[in-house]
Amino acid sequence: MAEIRALTLNTWGIKYITPLREQRLHAIGNRLSNPTNDSEEEYDIVALQELWVLADWEYISQTCAAKYPYRRYFYSGKLLGPGLAILSKYPIKETFFHAFPINGRPSAVITGDWYTGKGVAVAVLKLDESREIAVLNTHLHGPYSHDVSHDANYLCHRTCQVWDLTKLVNFMAAPQRAVMVLGDLNSTPNSLPYNLITKRCMLNDSWLKFKKMAEEDIGDIKGMTPQEQIDVGCVTCDSTLNTWARKLSVEEAWRLDYVLTSHNLEITDAKVKFVSLIPGVEESYLDHFAYTIKCVFGETEVETATKAKMRRAIQRETYHQFSGAISDYQKRRIPHERNRRVAYMVVSVALAVWLVFAVVKMDGAVWVRVGLCALSFVLASSGFVNGLFFGLGFTQGEYKTLEEVRHEIMDELRCIEL
Repeated sequence: MAEIRALTLNTWGIKYITPLREQRLHAIGNRLSNPTNDSEEEYDIVALQELWVLADWEYISQTCAAKYPYRRYFYSGKLLGPGLAILSKYPIKETFFHAFPINGRPSAVITGDWYTGKGVAVAVLKLDESREIAVLNTHLHGPYSHDVSHDANYLCHRTCQVWDLTKLVNFMAAPQRAVMVLGDLNSTPNSLPYNLITKRCMLNDSWLKFKKMAEEDIGDIKGMTPQEQIDVGCVTCDSTLNTWARKLSVEEAWRLDYVLTSHNLEITDAKVKFVSLIPGVEESYLDHFAYTIKCVFGETEVETATKAKMRRAIQRETYHQFSGAISDYQKRRIPHERNRRVAYMVVSVALAVWLVFAVVKMDGAVWVRVGLCALSFVLASSGFVNGLFFGLGFTQGEYKTLEEVRHEIMDELRCIEL
């Protein structure tokens, strides 16, 4: 069978926010439809993330129609949608979208993850009469801090999303079907989300598989040159070779974009792509670099008793870490979030009441009294929204959803430890 060539690309297509959005997205569509190097930039499967403007998708879809006759944009989600799309040279047999039940907080308006309704876009592609490949395209919650202990890192939420993703991987696996997870996992190698998806599903990290090395063999990418970070560490985000990250330091580079494959796919090549600049614009195509692999269908590896024992031991350790992370979040972060939101409500309502009494007793100009009444209304309204919706309502639902995931982990742990 011929090689399967897959590409994952975070388009950075946020309306009104990302610079040169339309120009960059058009350049991406043009490059995909008419590669600058035919042998190097021919892909069979393209997974796109952060494609949040419908006009951008329509341009890419129309431009790439001849090269990729099978295309799917996923609309489901909250206000913005998940921003996921798949282009394919293979016929699409079936598709569906799974929304993550845990995806940040509605109070985090600036980051906006909750309002997109992130999840997993699934497409089963028919390779031939007997073989299929399940493509899972995803974009996990963003880490808005490098410090995993900081609340803005959202490690617990992102790991819960990976838990859902692993269920889909296991569900989609079949004897004559390969599984490929592509996308921006917003997780570094050896992080809890990364370990969970690679160990629970036993998926291969295509970069490490191709290089025939373990993650610890790569070393610390912070001490590498920018080019070495790409060539050795497969860095895709915040590289100083990216014009949108030129003000960052070399130490801030991340590897966040992956193609993870089932054991019946053999990796024949892997590269970081879209490193060059847009001709005539001299800016990078996106704030991430793309990542591509070539693979072929192989035989499913037979797991020996020794490997099975090692796998269960790794799973136990990962599950205990995950369960501990959820418990810590429930005990520390949720009460803190609830208490500060309720406190804001109490203070806001108290100030609103005080202003109302002040207006009643004052003899100032009418416009001053009207202005103070309006301020009182705003304070009271924001206080009730913060306290009742964000503080009491959302955190209660968040706690219960996390508790459900924790019990699911314990169920599997009991089975593994039998």
